[in-house]
Amino acid sequence: MTLVDDAFVTVARATTDGEGRFTLTLPDPGSYSIVVEGEGFASLTHGPWVLAPGDTLRTTLDARRLTPIEEVEAAAREHLLRQRAARLAERLPPGLVKGRVVDEAGRPVETAEVRLDAGTGADQVAVTDREGRFLFQEVPAGSWHVTVSHLTYLTLEGDLEVRPGRGHEVQATMAIDALPIEGVTVKVRSRNWMENQRGIAERRRIGIGEFIDGEEIERRGQFSLAELLRGRPGVRVFGPGIRPESLQLRRCTPMVFKDGVPFDMALGFGEPILFDVELVEVYRGPSELPPEFNTGRNNCAIAFWTKRGT
Repeated sequence: MTLVDDAFVTVARATTDGEGRFTLTLPDPGSYSIVVEGEGFASLTHGPWVLAPGDTLRTTLDARRLTPIEEVEAAAREHLLRQRAARLAERLPPGLVKGRVVDEAGRPVETAEVRLDAGTGADQVAVTDREGRFLFQEVPAGSWHVTVSHLTYLTLEGDLEVRPGRGHEVQATMAIDALPIEGVTVKVRSRNWMENQRGIAERRRIGIGEFIDGEEIERRGQFSLAELLRGRPGVRVFGPGIRPESLQLRRCTPMVFKDGVPFDMALGFGEPILFDVELVEVYRGPSELPPEFNTGRNNCAIAFWTKRGT
């Protein structure tokens, strides 16, 4: 079963179980059709259906067996469609694929090889960093087979549909022993998410500023900027008690950004705003300040990204 949008771009795939049942999950509300395909069966398209947020569609789809002559014709058509799809994918904007590889205890797996294979021989390969993260910035739209391998762990495999101009987040859990764990999960993210990830990756590559991951924030239980940054080089926190009101980075009061948008700190830097946060960026002066956080009214900045925003 293949779920396609109005442009006939593949959105999701599923395989029927022993009783012919299947489930397809929509990434966004909209208009979709389902293509029924199978070896020895005619390819039939059903729909379209227009689905709103929260809708569930239950339907019965027909399938028809091919005659021997039709099987030959279907094979020829499939070959032609694959060629057309490859040419179309070259004209569509690429997607971004970002992810993290961890072990069963949630620890990052460094130097794991992540391979994307579209069956054309033009594989894309990335190696995870010490935090288990990897990034593919320019992935052509279409169907990809994902393989995650490491000398110490069992190899993981899965399928990924890269949508044009969209971001995709992959989470992979690797096992040393053959245990029944969930392997690869994929989230399709918005175009804004994709651009945000490119910006974060570029700033990490340049090596300016300080980056604090959400896992560290949760582990330390420090959910305000004042608590998180207190005692770090170049940081001064002012205010009594557990709710300090002001904070400076090298005598500069920072502008704060949430998911790339200026954030009002009217309640002070002691406000617990860092729940559900994936990353905090700290830029202590004009020599570190990236253009995207320079409004012309500030020489330093703090940016935090929620899991929804990244």
